[in-house]
Amino acid sequence: MPLFSRVLQCLKPTCGCSFEARLRRYGAAVSNSRRIPATIAAVPFAIATFLRVYGLSDYFLSPDDLLHLEIASGATLSDVWANGSEQMHPPLVFFLLHYVLELTNNHEVLRHMALVPGLALLVGSYHLGRSVSGVTCAVVMVFAAALGYAPVILSQIIRPYCLLALLLSVAFAAYVSFATNARRRDLVLYSVTISLSCLLHYSAAIPFVAITVVWAWRVRRGGRAAFVPLMLGSVVPASILAVFYWVHIRKLSGLRDAVHQSYLVRQFATDPLVLLDNVHGLFGFFFFDANASLAMVLFAVGIFALWQAGHKEAASVIVVVFVLSIALNIAGQYPFGAMRQSFYLLPFVLLAVGAGVQHLFDLVRAEIRWSKRHTIASIAVAAMFFTWFLAYAARFDWIRLHPNSDRYGVFEFPVRRAGYEQLTGQLRRQVGSDDVVLGTRQASHYFRYATRYDPRALAHPMPSLMTIDIPMGRVFATTKYLNFGSGSELSDALRDLETVVDLSKVPRIWLVNIGWGLPIATVGEQDPGFAKLFREAGNLQSGGSIAALEGPAVSHYLRAQRGEK
Repeated sequence: MPLFSRVLQCLKPTCGCSFEARLRRYGAAVSNSRRIPATIAAVPFAIATFLRVYGLSDYFLSPDDLLHLEIASGATLSDVWANGSEQMHPPLVFFLLHYVLELTNNHEVLRHMALVPGLALLVGSYHLGRSVSGVTCAVVMVFAAALGYAPVILSQIIRPYCLLALLLSVAFAAYVSFATNARRRDLVLYSVTISLSCLLHYSAAIPFVAITVVWAWRVRRGGRAAFVPLMLGSVVPASILAVFYWVHIRKLSGLRDAVHQSYLVRQFATDPLVLLDNVHGLFGFFFFDANASLAMVLFAVGIFALWQAGHKEAASVIVVVFVLSIALNIAGQYPFGAMRQSFYLLPFVLLAVGAGVQHLFDLVRAEIRWSKRHTIASIAVAAMFFTWFLAYAARFDWIRLHPNSDRYGVFEFPVRRAGYEQLTGQLRRQVGSDDVVLGTRQASHYFRYATRYDPRALAHPMPSLMTIDIPMGRVFATTKYLNFGSGSELSDALRDLETVVDLSKVPRIWLVNIGWGLPIATVGEQDPGFAKLFREAGNLQSGGSIAALEGPAVSHYLRAQRGEK
């Protein structure tokens, strides 16, 4: 009899059969199966899909999304490698995007680069939890991956983080399985997935080192033969990291300083209280702030439960991963906290939290003397997690509004589609053929997206200035400033423009910023000289800002700054 029919038969009212007895029969029916009923398994997938796609088309791509697409738009893979050589990421994500761009430039389709692995992460989480701890842990992990803040948000942006978490989940499960059963296929699966993880994002090096350390400690007394699988499983990812260090990371000599000067600096510990706050922020990033403290308790209980249940390999890896992450953070080498850069920790956090819930539920079940391991416990726990998260996640569009940007860092959805269309429409209507458009560096990504990354539409009259050939006046963009953050930066960009354009003969100069940052008019008005020059401005709540200056007035102002008449 099919499982679902058997469950219905168990729950059918019968004379003299109490509801409790029917629940016990239901638990026995489910526990006799090796799988969760499809009707139950479909629930988290339906919820996860809905949360990830509802209202997503109301938002346009972020500057970072467009930067990734711009890097991947090279004509050949060697061009893509050259484009990404100055970035902080390995090339695999850019190579994948390159082939997707060969098919389409539609941003709705491009988002599936994260959406598909974001949903597949639910399968990976279930597999990890089921293989290491049990069905209860697995179901908890699935619902946490379906409803958690970070898994939802990072399934909606063009980033490699969900694919990274999926690969690490499979790699972790494969390692634990190999440590238990010594099957060759598990060793091959581990080596392939951890290698792909290292090709996708350098943060994968931290779990790789943690697993290698635990593995080496486990086989330290087994002689030379025991180290052979360790060497076979580690040689490829270790070689990848070594090669990329010499040809990629080593060239980024200012990477550490750049990280400390960016928004990531808030994720570096300066004292124990800041470190504790970063840990709390990490759990809030995964489970929402309101649930962070409880999740931390469950995490600690889960590590204890895994160790007590004999899953010492898994518990040891989780502990070493966190020790390495915190040590690197204290040393000022890598951020740790409520940021997407720490998303590599998700599989390890979910496993420990799921194991903690399973352990507590087993204690309760023992108290009421349930003699069998009923899978109905998993359903009850899933219901608890559903109600736990629903109050936060089910406001749908709210999840993208980034309620705590100071803690979570950069807002992932700075540009609404309506705001973007309003801004670009205003420019098309009002910019004359003799006018000049000067954009910020992040605005240049939107201009380049409009050209479909045609290399013929781009020129560099000087290192700090680029020309973009689109039907909107004469369009320039600064390469210096992500956003005009001060009047001095605005003056500097205009002086660069003055070297290639006679501003005294330009009717109007349109300043454009799309993405993050203060409205241009607000920045300009902070400078008394600039405050008199602004004639028109448009500050959009979501999309960006534009401002119009008179060319002759700007030319006169710049000459006055230099002391010229």
